[in-house]
Amino acid sequence: MRFYQFLLMLTLLFMGVEFRGFSINFFQILLTFISCNLTQFFWLKIFHLEEKGFLSSFITSMGLSLLLRSDTYWVHPLVGFLAISSKFLIRFSNRHIFNPAMLGVVLGVSFFPAWISLGQWGQGIWISGILILFGLWVSWKAGMGITSTSFLLTHFSFLLYRIWYYGYEWSIFFHQIQNGSLLLFAFFMITDPKTSPLSLIGKLLHCFFVCILAYHLQFSFYIQGSLIWSLFVMSPLVIFLDRFKTQKKYLLKSL
Repeated sequence: MRFYQFLLMLTLLFMGVEFRGFSINFFQILLTFISCNLTQFFWLKIFHLEEKGFLSSFITSMGLSLLLRSDTYWVHPLVGFLAISSKFLIRFSNRHIFNPAMLGVVLGVSFFPAWISLGQWGQGIWISGILILFGLWVSWKAGMGITSTSFLLTHFSFLLYRIWYYGYEWSIFFHQIQNGSLLLFAFFMITDPKTSPLSLIGKLLHCFFVCILAYHLQFSFYIQGSLIWSLFVMSPLVIFLDRFKTQKKYLLKSL
């Protein structure tokens, strides 16, 4: 299923560069791809691990190419190195805490001359619909359909409530979902099996907390890329959600 995830991201990147005029060139994409995969290879050798997970580094390089923008050539490969390194160095209970692409974007805009590209997909609402359906199919086949579906339903509910409450035109909602970063977030970040909660209730709670924080970041503080920032803040919450599940199992066994 990683292959289909990579294929969806490659489609998004191709559409963005070819039809939406993304401000990223081929050389930046190539440098990001090389950096992510060389970093993956380096840490596998350092820790004497089985040489696998390169589709994960492919996906990270695609995510950074889609979401991060810079006028330099060195930011993307440097951020790629930091993002992949985080998988091996920032861990808890044999799991990495932060989704690599998400962390790379946060580091990029925080410390380097870079910004987030929200990736509006223009006027073709049917394109967004097809991509959402394809993304849902991929996530369900990968066993993460509950997470992506619950996130989209929760996120859409908040957006629809705001439109109803303020009496906005419904076209605003359709404009908001024509967003490449939303698709990436729903199918490759919050659904990352290595960084999302293990239990069903944990996944649902995590999605809810991420959505409600993102809503306030976007509409109260007008922060660009609110979903990414919200996931960054809420990522450590997964540790406690998983510990709660473990402790609950222990209590049930002890009764």
